[in-house]
Amino acid sequence: MSMSQHHFCQLLKQSTKVAPYQHLIQQRVERAKQLLKQPKLTVTYVAIEAEQIGLEKYSP
Repeated sequence: MSMSQHHFCQLLKQSTKVAPYQHLIQQRVERAKQLLKQPKLTVTYVAIEAEQIGLEKYSP
C-alpha cells in the first residue's frame, strides 16, 4: 500500500490524537521507562535503544 507522507501523518494523528512527532517521542519515552527497570542496563544503552524507536516502526 502506498500513500503520501501527508496522508500518512493525517491518519496517524487521527488515530493517536497527537502529532506524529509527539507520538514518536511518547513511544521513545515508554521504551526508555521499560528499559530503565532493568538494573544491568546502562543509561547510555537505554538512550541509544530508545532513540532507535521510530525508524524501523514506520519503514516500509
